[in-house]
Amino acid sequence: MLVQNAAIKANFPLYLELVAALKTPEDNPVVLSIKPNHRLRLAGSIALLSPVDTNVHLLAEKAVNSASHYGLKIQARNLCPHPIIRFEADGPRHHNPMDKLPLVERFVDTPHFHRFNEDGYEFAYRIDAFKNPQVVVEVQQGINNGLRYFCEEGKVASTPPLGIAETQLEFPPKEYDPLEGVRF
Repeated sequence: MLVQNAAIKANFPLYLELVAALKTPEDNPVVLSIKPNHRLRLAGSIALLSPVDTNVHLLAEKAVNSASHYGLKIQARNLCPHPIIRFEADGPRHHNPMDKLPLVERFVDTPHFHRFNEDGYEFAYRIDAFKNPQVVVEVQQGINNGLRYFCEEGKVASTPPLGIAETQLEFPPKEYDPLEGVRF
């Protein structure tokens, strides 16, 4: 279903400026941990320094049991709650139901990016690198492989290159006694 983002339509020049601006991460790496509301997903975020907006964040999320099922997003929360650019590494083909697009561009395989057009409608697209099947396989082998392309497309600059670290184990507090209350 085609849903219009009114905030992006009304502020499209600002949206373009936000997407095009060079953004620098405040932290490195992005640390993923188990989502409290979804134990099979890891998620994390970091603030991005942007010359255009002070409330810009990079969000990363991936499945615990799949290297290829992950996504990356940049949000400019002062503009709107929706990501201004996002990346999907794996999943179903995306359908762009806009009549203005040529038929060949209406169905977009993963991996692909999402942005908005001047009318405030989100659309999916692939970059040239994803025409190479070896690059697609590489991107789908892990989140750090796709992060490089996401940083290029989202204009996120970092030295050393931005990375993602996973923490899946939640250790109990030091005072925890697993044998408390057990009778021998």
